Amino acid sequence: MEKYRGRFSNLGVRLGAPSFVWPAGFSENAAKLKPVFKEVQLTAYEPAVTSPISDEELSSLRSLNDPEFGYSLHLPIPTSMALPGGAPEKILSHTMLAYDKAQIRNYVLHVEKSSDAWNPALVPERISSLLEATGVSPERICVENIIGSPFAEAWESVRGLGVSVCFDVGHWLFEGGNPEEFFDKYGDRIRMAHLHGVAGGRDHLPLTNIPQATLKKIIASFAEMKMDGAVIIEIFSPGYMAESLEYLSKIYG
Repeated sequence: MEKYRGRFSNLGVRLGAPSFVWPAGFSENAAKLKPVFKEVQLTAYEPAVTSPISDEELSSLRSLNDPEFGYSLHLPIPTSMALPGGAPEKILSHTMLAYDKAQIRNYVLHVEKSSDAWNPALVPERISSLLEATGVSPERICVENIIGSPFAEAWESVRGLGVSVCFDVGHWLFEGGNPEEFFDKYGDRIRMAHLHGVAGGRDHLPLTNIPQATLKKIIASFAEMKMDGAVIIEIFSPGYMAESLEYLSKIYG
């Protein structure tokens, strides 16, 4: 990572990476990524009750925090936020409170369609309960567009709550979408983003799978927004990440 230190200050965005690039813990990944990135997205893909984080790990994460570097949190998936029955918001609030010591800036939330019982009308009350239980301000909850889930329906159900959007560019490209259309429709509410390549029916591939002109246009659009949150290069291997950073280096010199 050291060879890329300071290379991307001219992008005009807060560039970030996920916490599982190397097969190691949260803080070990964060320490390796900090020289290049301004944010690490902690990937709590399981509830804290089944995949707990220790006080020692939280203290290590917090010790890396500074005015130029911090964390967002990808909440557990699947969330079941749009399915009848249960109280999925309780699992999410438990996880949010468990990671609070790391001083989380923003949270990424899936509202996925996992069955025909999908009912977005259930989501607003559950998010309201989540906000009440955690004390988090609504704009810090960023609802992500998910492959196979109708984002327009999910967003329509929650937009009145004051929550934000996490634009997963890779997911949008995977489904054949035009990023400009997403920016036009949701740009005033985008607070965070995920960026990764797609090819051959796969996502989370190196950025080399996005044409240079397209990638530059996407990054310029994020820079123009002056987003509060980060653009996370959501890639989960050292090789793919290095390939992506080298590609960005060549584009931005």
